[in-house]
Amino acid sequence: MTEREPINWSLLGGLRFFLATIVAFSHTLWFDIHSGLAVTITSLGAKAAVVGFLLVSGFSIAASLDRDERHFYFRRFKRIYPLYFPAVLSAVVLQVWLGEYHLPNYTLVPAGWVAIVGNFLLVQTFLVQVISYNGVLWSLAVEVSYYVLSPTLRRLPLVGLTILVAISAAFYLLPMRTDLGIAYTLLLKANAVKYCWPFLFGFALYFNRSAWLFVGLLVLGTALVWTSEINYERFAPLTFAISMIVIRGAQINLFPHWRTLEYLGDISYPLYVFQIPIYIFCYAAIGLTAPALLYGIAIVVAVVALELIDVRLKIFLFKLQYPNLLAYYHRTRDRGRA
Repeated sequence: MTEREPINWSLLGGLRFFLATIVAFSHTLWFDIHSGLAVTITSLGAKAAVVGFLLVSGFSIAASLDRDERHFYFRRFKRIYPLYFPAVLSAVVLQVWLGEYHLPNYTLVPAGWVAIVGNFLLVQTFLVQVISYNGVLWSLAVEVSYYVLSPTLRRLPLVGLTILVAISAAFYLLPMRTDLGIAYTLLLKANAVKYCWPFLFGFALYFNRSAWLFVGLLVLGTALVWTSEINYERFAPLTFAISMIVIRGAQINLFPHWRTLEYLGDISYPLYVFQIPIYIFCYAAIGLTAPALLYGIAIVVAVVALELIDVRLKIFLFKLQYPNLLAYYHRTRDRGRA
C-alpha cells in the first residue's frame, strides 16, 4: 500500500446521509405531491444523488483496495448483504400482502417469483426486473457489479479508464426515446454502463489527488448531469457539484472529524434500503401520507436496523469464525470503507 494523506471520512458520511435524504424525500412524492418540503428537497435530483453515491463508493472502494486487497469481496459482502437481505424480504412480504397496489401517485406492480429470487441474488437490472416494492435496489445490483470489477479496474492504465468513462458518458447522454426500437430501449436500460462514470471518477480521485484532475472532473461531471435527460430536476447539477466538493474537502482534510457525521453516514445505508417498504407499510396500515412523518419514521427504522443488523447481527455471525475480519470491520466502519 502506498502511504497517502489521511482522509476525513466523517465528511463523506455526512455526504452519504445528505444524498440518502434526497432519495428518501423523492419517494414521499408517491404519497403527496403538494408538500413544499418534499418538492424542494427532491429538486436536488434523486438520480443525481445516486451519481453522488457512486462517486463516494468509487472513492471508498479505491481506499479499501489500497489499504488491503485481501478478503476484499468478503468485506463487501459483509458490508452490503446483512441489511440488503431483509430489505428485499420486507418488499416481498408487502407484495404478498398487498398485490397490485395503488398509491396516491404511483402504482406498485408485483414481480414474479423468478424476479424475486433474482433480487435476492443481486442480479436485478441484469437478468430480472427490480421488485417495485423496493425499487431503489436497482442501484445496489449496479454497484455490486462495480465491486466485482474493482480489483481489475485498479490495474487498468489511464487510457483504459478514460475509454470506460467515455463509453459510460455516451450511454448516460442517450436521449430518453421510447420510439426507436427494442435495441435502443435495451441501451437505455444498461444502467451498469450508464452509471459507471461517477464510480470511475471516485476511483481516480482517490489515487490522484491533483487539483487539476479534480477541477476537470468537476466540470465534466457537472456538464454530464446538466445535459442528460435523466436529470430533469432543477438543481441536479448542484447535487453533483456538492458531492465532488465534499470529496475534495475530505481529501485535503482541512476540517475536524465529527462523530455525528460519521453516525449519519452509518444510518444512510439502512435509510436508503428500507425507506420505500416503510413508506408503503405506513400508508397501507394507517393511511399516512405526510412526507416529513414518513421520512422521520424511516430514520427511526434505519437507526434500529443499524443497531440490530449492522452491529449486533454481524458480531453474532462473524466474531467466532472471522475474528480478524471482525476486528477490521470495527477499525474501519466509522471511516466509511469497511
